Amino acid sequence: MTQPTSEKQARAFAVFAETVINNPYCLHKPTQKQAQFLVDPRKEVLFGGAAGGGKSDAALMAASQYVNYPDYNVLILRRTYPQLTQAGCLVPRSLEWWHDTEAKYNQQTHTWTFPSGATVAFGSLQHEKNKYDYQSGEYSLIIFEELTQFTKSQYLYLRSRLRRNIDVPFPVRIRATSNPGGVGHKWVKNRFFVESAPGRGFIQSLLDDNPYLNADEYRATLQDLTDIEKAQLLYGDWAISPDNATVFNNIELRTITDEEIAAMSWFYNGVDWGFDPDPWCFERTSYDSNRKIIYFIDEGYEKRLSNAQTAEITRGKIRPGEMVVCDSAEPKSIMDYRDMNIDARPVKKGAGSVETGMKWMATRNKIVIDPVRCPNAAREFVECEKARDRAGEVTNAYIDAENHTIDAGRYSLAPVYMAHDSC
Repeated sequence: MTQPTSEKQARAFAVFAETVINNPYCLHKPTQKQAQFLVDPRKEVLFGGAAGGGKSDAALMAASQYVNYPDYNVLILRRTYPQLTQAGCLVPRSLEWWHDTEAKYNQQTHTWTFPSGATVAFGSLQHEKNKYDYQSGEYSLIIFEELTQFTKSQYLYLRSRLRRNIDVPFPVRIRATSNPGGVGHKWVKNRFFVESAPGRGFIQSLLDDNPYLNADEYRATLQDLTDIEKAQLLYGDWAISPDNATVFNNIELRTITDEEIAAMSWFYNGVDWGFDPDPWCFERTSYDSNRKIIYFIDEGYEKRLSNAQTAEITRGKIRPGEMVVCDSAEPKSIMDYRDMNIDARPVKKGAGSVETGMKWMATRNKIVIDPVRCPNAAREFVECEKARDRAGEVTNAYIDAENHTIDAGRYSLAPVYMAHDSC
């Protein structure tokens, strides 16, 4: 952490010195990335991304930060308890750090108790129902080790166990470490890389960010992994699918400026009809045929609205006279739109039409989605995966669920890829 240059920075530096540098229970000097992790003010922070980046030490440093305060209670979780006790993992590492201190370890409850009365407990969530084991818990800090091994519902339920008295001087936080991959890869990627939230963040730490590890030697141990495993563990690549299940590996999430939109030549509009509980969805796209780039620039996403109401939303997002390509399964809704002076057209369907549209979008150079203008498209395209068989193996079929923006986008672009398959 750099020296302070303002009063605010000076206060932050003083807290960092007290809770980390001069903390007798924080035995290692943090790397630059670990220091960022420890002082980050956001409520939820994910750390790591690659093997050897110092994730376990960062987790134990975070746990030790405020143990001098009596109301400070920490819960450290792995999916199974044996994962905590393996060599180099957090239970034996905590024994190395704290066995010669005044802190006491209870092997029955897997809990450290510090002289102040603060506690650091180890736990697990092997089964989905185990989240209710912590129903009565109240924690200042919850740490998930290897977050992608947990389900989203486990994470969100444990998040509800965060609380503190109004007068305590420390923050309540969730901290997580993880490499890409695992059963939770999709939801973790979505929560920390796609969804826009000021209280969440990611700090990447790669092998070269950890000066305490023999990087060359450790890198050599990873060379025999598969290309996917190597991309995840060595380079911290969150974009690549854990097992080639991801449909769209060409997504770019970024702001699309008004100036970019003004320079676009053609716009395409699509509607997927929604009937409770499914949403009605409108997507406005553009396509640069020279560079083979699709742009998602506007959307509507509503539930339980009439055709008149969604037509009004649609009319506000298109130029007069523009065509709107709609799901042909609802001819009455299409006629309602036409009666309300919207040039609604049914999409042409047939054998293999879904596969054709999906493959065409997936093979463009880029699908650029503005996550502010089109948050639901950003979420669905990132999470879209191939279906699996009963053995869990990836098939060539597409999952027909949570794909409303994808369908609306596919309908909008149907005039392009049906007319010019080579575009």
